[in-house]
Amino acid sequence: MDITNATLTTTSSHASQDFLDEATAKYLPVVFASFIVSCFMVFVMSPFLSAKYVPAYNKLSPYEQGDWNTRMVSMFHASIVSIISVYNLINDNKISEDTLWGTSDLSRINVCIISGYMMADLIAMIMWFPLRESWIYFLHHIAVLYPFLNNVVFGVLTYFTNIRILAECSTVFVNNRWLMSVLGHRDSKWYMINGITMVFVFFSCRLAILLPYYTVAYQTIGRAVAALPTVLIVAWIPCGFIMDILNLYWFRKMFNGAKNMLLAEQTKDNSDDSVQKRVTNRVKGE
Repeated sequence: MDITNATLTTTSSHASQDFLDEATAKYLPVVFASFIVSCFMVFVMSPFLSAKYVPAYNKLSPYEQGDWNTRMVSMFHASIVSIISVYNLINDNKISEDTLWGTSDLSRINVCIISGYMMADLIAMIMWFPLRESWIYFLHHIAVLYPFLNNVVFGVLTYFTNIRILAECSTVFVNNRWLMSVLGHRDSKWYMINGITMVFVFFSCRLAILLPYYTVAYQTIGRAVAALPTVLIVAWIPCGFIMDILNLYWFRKMFNGAKNMLLAEQTKDNSDDSVQKRVTNRVKGE
């Protein structure tokens, strides 16, 4: 059942209940399944397989093992939702032709998958990482979950949520950089290639895309303000600003790191401790 303007703004309690019943029956179980699978992968599967097949894993500190597990699952999850998001934006005419009301099962299921994963990641952060380091991730996850869960339930602005999911395209390179670091490959050419690719992809899918994103948002916001409750507008625009500010902050760190890495490569100053030290911080790009 596609959501229409009349459905969302009607005062009929029966219509509203039908709408929530559909979300409860079709989409919220997908969120729950994604959450359970993600928890199983983070807390059971990754520790077991890594300890059995990756000798270096057993030499890591408990902190690093927790980081390893979250990043392994993060890369798997990011690969799935990024591919689906690209497919939706290219092929799903329902969400592109009507950026306010357009929705489809695959696009909303994609939002369900990432929502369930992020809730599992929040639990992992609470269990394994100190608040002084992970608070920025809590802020990021909440800024993502609030609009995404609104999309799961109400089905509006699906086009914009799928554009936001494109940000996950850079996650594979971010996590791969950390893994190469803890495995002792910071001096390899592949570490440098991955770092440069990470900066390029991060900029492309999180920052460069903001111009077309906000252009379409400007064209849509008039209809949205007239038709949607305030809570949905807050979930869309202010939460988006929070995500964008965080991405700018992380990109600045990435850019500076890439610049320092290239300068170190040119000067061959391998004695520089800032180049040799292991990446031990969950802050993206450090």
